[in-house]
This record gives sequence, C-alpha cells and structure tokens, in this order.
Amino acid sequence: MYCKKGTPKQGELVLCKPKKILAHSAFLKLTEYENLDAYVHISQVSDGWVKSINDHVKKDAEIVCRVIRKTDRIEVSLKQVSKEAANNKLNESRSEKKAINIINAVAKKIGKTEKELGDELVKPVMEEYGSIHAFIELLKQEGDLILEELKIPKHWKNPILEYATETIKKVDLKQEIELYTFEPEGLEIIKTILTKFEKKGIIVKYIATPKYLLQITSKNYKNAQKKIDAILEELKKECVKQNVTLSYEKK
Repeated sequence: MYCKKGTPKQGELVLCKPKKILAHSAFLKLTEYENLDAYVHISQVSDGWVKSINDHVKKDAEIVCRVIRKTDRIEVSLKQVSKEAANNKLNESRSEKKAINIINAVAKKIGKTEKELGDELVKPVMEEYGSIHAFIELLKQEGDLILEELKIPKHWKNPILEYATETIKKVDLKQEIELYTFEPEGLEIIKTILTKFEKKGIIVKYIATPKYLLQITSKNYKNAQKKIDAILEELKKECVKQNVTLSYEKK
C-alpha cells in the first residue's frame, strides 16, 4: 500500500499492526503512513477488564484504532472504535489494495518502474483524491473527465482508463411499461415500435398484454437511469406518432 505523508489527525481512524507487545501496552506500526508508529495503553484496549493485552492485540493482526493524543508520540485507542467503524475501515483498506493492483498492472503493461509509477501517477492521485480507490471509483463513473482534470503524463491515461473500466460490475436496470392502442393493426404497431428500440440495444421482454419490460445494462446506476429516462422520452414521442398510449411508474 502506498503510504500517506505527514501524520494522522486527532480522532482519525488508523490501521495498525503490532511491533512490540508489552504487559500493559503495545507499540504499533501505522500501516497507512510512512515510518510512523503509535502507542496504545492497556486502559485504551477495552471498556471491560483486560486480563491480558494479548487477547486484544495479536501479533501480525491488523487492527483499527483511533488517534486520541499527539504529543512527542502518537497515542491511539482500540476501545474508542465501534465494531461497525472498524469493519468499514478494513473494507476501505481491502478496496485500496484492489485499486493498487489495478495501477500496478497498468505500470507493468506500459513498462514503468515502481518509482515512475509513484512519481507520475500515485503522487498526483494521492494529492488530489486522498486514495487510489477513490480515484479508480471516480474514473469508473466519470471516465475521461477525471483524466482531463488530473495532471499526469499522457501515456498513463488510456491504459488506466481501460483497466478501470474492465473491473466495472455492470448494472442492469429494468422498467415495466404498458402499451395499448385501439388501432386495427395495434399489435403490429406496438411490435414495430419495440423492435425499433431493440435495435438500439434495449432488451424488451413481453410480460402479459399490455405489459412489457425494458432492460438496459450500464457501468453504474446513474448512467443506467439516464439511459432509461432518455429511452422513455423517445418512446413517448414515438407512441404519440403511432396513436399508442404509454404508461409506466417511474422507479
């Protein structure tokens, strides 16, 4: 994991790994920060009675602590972190590691060294977004817009965008509609309308007269909803032309 510069803020949740466990305290490595250690006293391990600090702080186990004091050393608390907050922090860490795997793969693909990766991509990304994961997630949603704003060499832009979009979990969005008409060839008219939209990549499924299901796949919910909204607007206009009534409930 690429390290943050500086020191954590008061109250910040930090990832720690034990370096030295004593009878009534432990010295911890702050894994997100460069060359930083912290100290936890046994009184900050649990609200209950602690028989042995080893029951709560185990060798090689990653734990989540809260920064409670910054003097000549950084003091942290384990008991001031809820289970939910700890789980969220650990999940963020896992997501960050996955994002780092993506940029490492990109560096390997374009023949860049670890130093070049750090200087040319990681440094500007960390300064702008605070984490690799945050950058990758925004890249999935906004694409080229993010890369236009970020000052990185051109040779990173297309490869990082390709790798980021390859990892996107597609979103399927469905919209039920009703179509009916009193025209003599009503069924054929409706079929023609729906076929027109199928040719645009929309999946159309028949449910039961007069109900149909529209389905689209997109890279995220926001984009999928925009596409559905645009399709419904276009469908409205087509139905008016063909004297077909369209009705639906917006999800």
